[in-house]
Amino acid sequence: MELWQLRTFRAVARTLHFTRAAKELNLSQPAVSHQIKSLEQELSTQLFVRERGKISLTTTGEVMLEHADRILEIADKIKYDIEGSRNSPNGRITVAAVSRSLYNPFPKLYLEFKKAHPELVLGYHNEPSVELILEGIRSKRIDIGFVVGEPSASYFSSIPFGVSKLLCVAAPNHKINQVKDLEPAMLDHEDWALFERGDEMRAMIDELFDSIGLNPTSIYSTNDGAVIRDLVSAGEFVSILPTRGISHDLESGSLLQVPLPELEMEFELYCVWLKGGAGKLINAFLKFILERDLPGIRLARPRGESAKA
Repeated sequence: MELWQLRTFRAVARTLHFTRAAKELNLSQPAVSHQIKSLEQELSTQLFVRERGKISLTTTGEVMLEHADRILEIADKIKYDIEGSRNSPNGRITVAAVSRSLYNPFPKLYLEFKKAHPELVLGYHNEPSVELILEGIRSKRIDIGFVVGEPSASYFSSIPFGVSKLLCVAAPNHKINQVKDLEPAMLDHEDWALFERGDEMRAMIDELFDSIGLNPTSIYSTNDGAVIRDLVSAGEFVSILPTRGISHDLESGSLLQVPLPELEMEFELYCVWLKGGAGKLINAFLKFILERDLPGIRLARPRGESAKA
């Protein structure tokens, strides 16, 4: 049994979807399916129940996931410590976010941070949920997480670094963009593509709908933001998406904001780290991120105003 097998298993177990796991791992879907099948053969047990295009963990699979999480956490910690000591006397910082397969600013951040701090190593984890980011911070697998809203648990420290917004969007050729004197109730019978229930974005969207009495009758749900964006771009669906994830689409004109102020909602983005764990490395990154202009995100504080970690 190899670590790469465990990582593949964990990705499938977390997403419960072979294609999404393959995208997360940068592998082909057949390769992921083959790895899972090989692991099941090696263990002489079934880890997933497959029926009608959906998968779920078996009881054995749930036990396997607990062990895989522990093993990979230890492996990541070993790699973290060794790479930090080898690459730089000052160490490594690992950050994490939930990208939802939308635009991810990390490559731009990485290049700018490397230029500003060549002595430091910046790592990145894309996690399926905020809960797993916070779990990673507690286990010290992750140093800093980017999350929506301020965590309430007392063992975390946090600081707002930006403000983003939810916008109602549609394709330029969608019929809704031709309607004059548009009102929210007119969208009740449109086809919507939204994040699945359980996602923090969906919770905010449902809250927004409730506040204005909007009751869509047709909703396609997925946890893949790229699928939502592409369905909307095709002209058949409307959606509500975060500006930080679709800034390029808005600039190119492939998506247009539906002119309804009632369907806008701002939310704060926070940097989170383990309370009492902010040393020179975390402070260096916080100072860096608090002065960065990121697409679709407004700075939470005036440029140059620092905050102690």
